[in-house]
Amino acid sequence: MNPLLIVLLVATSCARARSQRTEKRELHDAVEKIQAGNFGDGQKTLEAILRKETDPQVLAETLNALGVARFSVGDVEGAAEAMHESLRLQSSPGTGCNLVEVLRRLGDLDDALR
Repeated sequence: MNPLLIVLLVATSCARARSQRTEKRELHDAVEKIQAGNFGDGQKTLEAILRKETDPQVLAETLNALGVARFSVGDVEGAAEAMHESLRLQSSPGTGCNLVEVLRRLGDLDDALR
């Protein structure tokens, strides 16, 4: 294999890993804002991550956190939408439990039990 191609592949992988760490840090910061009751700033950060992120795992985690933020401010339908999309991207027991509670609040027990 061409040594320059190897260097390019390694550099690309390193850049992708740095980008993922940055997104994870931003996600962590957004969750901390939400936990502190600063839902508006937390939601803005999560929505910014969603606009630029491509990794399905980070997208799923971000959507779940966005669902929690929406639920916390009374946007139960928006919470369900975000959590459904999160589960579509990646199965997660935590997101599933969150979604069951959201659906229960919406009175959609049939969907909650599926």
